[in-house]
Amino acid sequence: MKKIGILTFHASHNYGSMLQAYALRKYFLDSGLCCDIINYRTAIQKDIYAVLTKRKGIKYLIKNAYVLTTYKQHKQKFELFERFLREELLCGKELSDSDMKDLQYDQVITGSDQIWNVEANDFSEVYFGRGISCQKTAYAVSCGNGNFDDRTRFDRFESLLREYEAISVRDRATATLVESVTGHTPQIVCDPVMLFDKTTWESLAKAPKAVLPKKYIFFYTLLCTKQVADTAKRLSKMIGLPIVISKVTSQHDILLKSKKVLNCGPQEFLYLLKNAECVITTSYHAILFSIIFNKKFFAVGSRKDNRQKDIIGVFGIEDNIIGETASMNGIDNVMRTEKDYSEKIKEFSISGRKFLENNVR
Repeated sequence: MKKIGILTFHASHNYGSMLQAYALRKYFLDSGLCCDIINYRTAIQKDIYAVLTKRKGIKYLIKNAYVLTTYKQHKQKFELFERFLREELLCGKELSDSDMKDLQYDQVITGSDQIWNVEANDFSEVYFGRGISCQKTAYAVSCGNGNFDDRTRFDRFESLLREYEAISVRDRATATLVESVTGHTPQIVCDPVMLFDKTTWESLAKAPKAVLPKKYIFFYTLLCTKQVADTAKRLSKMIGLPIVISKVTSQHDILLKSKKVLNCGPQEFLYLLKNAECVITTSYHAILFSIIFNKKFFAVGSRKDNRQKDIIGVFGIEDNIIGETASMNGIDNVMRTEKDYSEKIKEFSISGRKFLENNVR
């Protein structure tokens, strides 16, 4: 039986990163293939997601100070992520750069997620396949949302990209950049989480250990600016529901009036999103799961994010993008409209399934 290894941001304590890794591994297992997550973790990535960071700077001092005031919840959250790695992703021994040459796989799949974002703090050339000698295929990779006019940061990986048997990406900006370097147009496919419908994710969800409001808005952002926090506050007032958050990233969401449920791993994240009346987010994967669960949601600032614009365009839900000047009428339209995205998800996932069927055999 062919043995597949997945190389991705599986160990980031980030809900979307872990859940997309779970989805791609599940797809291969369901297809009857032998599949592992390659447990490659860099020292900087482990520090980024440590309960208390060793990084220097005022923002990290503020973060550590806040974490100390809620240490028990943050420690529980850390343990939930690590448990998910062990029990759901079944990760084995941690590997380093020097271990890549000894990988015993017939084929390595790099992706999904922003593993080709060379500006990411935890970026490594290993995610381009550096040091890996077996067959390589990229699935739904992304270069993030950086400066795509500057090719110089990407050109140095041309020789590594040419070693790939096949490349697929999850957004148009990444496709353009890969084409500009290799001369070949990569296929755009769905993120792995969209290879499955909501029943898969409902079965994985777990209730957090917290008393939740009967009805609430789930607010999730990877970096909460004052503008984003003000938008969430305004929407909460307009809709008339309290805010629940599972992650704090700055003084703005720390000070935001909300129910803070910080002891949430990936499964608890799914529960909070699935059971919310409405979702407010700046996160790509929170948008995807809002679509999967047929949630009413608002994507804040997504007109400036290439990845989010692409997925919102695919589903024709531009009204869900909200800025500082959103009208009550626009908000009412989203809140009053019931949508079922299930058929569109099936249609959208076909390209991903066909790519994997054709290139992972």
